[in-house]
Amino acid sequence: LLDAYENLANNKTPSPKQKHTFKEFIKFTHQQKETEKTSENKEMTAFWENYLADLTPPTPPLTLTPSTTGQHQEGSNSMVLKTPFPPDLQQKLEEKTKEHKIPLSTSIYTAWGLLLQNLLNGTDAVFDSTVSGRSVPIPGIEDMVGLFINTLPIRINGKIPGSNEPHTLDTLLQNINTQLRDREVFENTPLHLVDELVENTKKTFPLDTL
Repeated sequence: LLDAYENLANNKTPSPKQKHTFKEFIKFTHQQKETEKTSENKEMTAFWENYLADLTPPTPPLTLTPSTTGQHQEGSNSMVLKTPFPPDLQQKLEEKTKEHKIPLSTSIYTAWGLLLQNLLNGTDAVFDSTVSGRSVPIPGIEDMVGLFINTLPIRINGKIPGSNEPHTLDTLLQNINTQLRDREVFENTPLHLVDELVENTKKTFPLDTL
């Protein structure tokens, strides 16, 4: 729309763009379901099994009590927690992300994971995150109108894999960013399928925060 407006404002004829529909995405997801036994699906299974392997149960489990500051959701046990984000803190985070050449979201995910680790008295944390779902290889998906978003687990592990040594903050940020990039290929995995692939995930680490 903006391209067409700019062309008209400059007395130019808008060039027609090829339209892509949500049906193409539905077709793609159906094809994925039909290839459950292919090597691609085995890669997806291997990714999630490896990503969520060796989870340690939190002690004590995370609970939200009525005294917790937050807005309770009517008809459920969930609540929305809000906190101000000071401009100076935002500036520091943006500077840190530019320094490490990572997205701001990686820093926020890492910070939330570290907070959960502190609350759970551990070095491992898993929580839900919402993804755009537009990373699938479909031409024109960025211009499609439809429901693509998905919810997937993020794991923040404070220890270096295969070691009991803790990450430094810098290495942890880089490690989380690499994991998120690797996860993009599998962003359309349904959450219930992740639970089936790694059946002990919810028992070990209930996904109680988003």
